[in-house]
Amino acid sequence: MTTDLSLYLQIEAATVHITLQSHLTSLSGLHATYINYRAAYGHLVQEMDRRRKYREAVDIIIRGMNEQLQALRQGKPDDVHLWWATHSCIEEISHREQFFKAEAAYLPEDLCPYVGDLPTMLEVTALTDEVPVAVDSEYISEVRRSIYFALL
Repeated sequence: MTTDLSLYLQIEAATVHITLQSHLTSLSGLHATYINYRAAYGHLVQEMDRRRKYREAVDIIIRGMNEQLQALRQGKPDDVHLWWATHSCIEEISHREQFFKAEAAYLPEDLCPYVGDLPTMLEVTALTDEVPVAVDSEYISEVRRSIYFALL
């Protein structure tokens, strides 16, 4: 009888052990999943900050380009590295008008129909509107630290 009881307890213990091991494996997988969620959230915060910095850099470039175009239209170019820097939009209109007055009578209208057109006016804008997201820099630092320590 003692042997039967001992065998029974061993079987029961093995069954409980297998069940517990199975639960432990599930919990381990769940733990890894939540660690990955936490890391992904942290990486998302960092990505949002990276995109904000990129957008700010693009906005500076766009603003600069528009300022140069505006200066060109107003006859005040200030960038000598640009090929048009000595030739403002006002001067361009004047040159076109002078050419047209001098030569239009001798050119058939359908030879070059756009010869009398004004110069193209340009403005640089973004094709899409990206929602700007402001993330506190202290929070970003905190997230970076938590990601670092989570990976240790």
